[in-house]
Amino acid sequence: MDYKIIGLSPEPFLALYGLTDAALAERNVKRFRADSRPGYPERVEIRDAEVGETVLLVNFLHQPGQTPYRASHAVFVREGAERAATYLNEIPESLKLRPLSVRAFDAGHWMVDADLCDGRHLDGVLQRLLGNEKVDYLQVHFAKQGCYAARVERLSPAPRPGSVAVGFARGCARVLTELDGYDVCDCSIQCNVKPSL
Repeated sequence: MDYKIIGLSPEPFLALYGLTDAALAERNVKRFRADSRPGYPERVEIRDAEVGETVLLVNFLHQPGQTPYRASHAVFVREGAERAATYLNEIPESLKLRPLSVRAFDAGHWMVDADLCDGRHLDGVLQRLLGNEKVDYLQVHFAKQGCYAARVERLSPAPRPGSVAVGFARGCARVLTELDGYDVCDCSIQCNVKPSL
């Protein structure tokens, strides 16, 4: 099962960059300067901030669905982050380093499954949960603090009973080739798999 791990959009946070500490406090936001690495897992770029970088601790509505699972929590955002990271069939280092909680939601934002794992074993958990056709997306949380870490979406349809899944080769970097006008993948590993999006 091919998947992508997606960072938060920076849009909700752009207006906070450069504000004074007092102005941030009025918005229930606090600025920190990273003094260790790892230690400040950033959610737009999905990486630990480098020592000396500034991060903003903000309350973010990570589950906006109109269900009992609606929720928000504190997250770190690097001050100046402008582009959300996307990892294709790859686990970011900041997730590998920590124990994780993975929550599976359907299209109506109802939780249908969940699991706990060491971050080094996250791929197996993602494969299992995304293999359930009821699952629309996953949310990964840091298990100790309970805060949101990243969103995960599959890159190919959920398998149907009796069907054979056809998708990109593991490690393929060209996940949008069909949308780009290619008949087959032309990625660097030359997998030659026809996209199945």
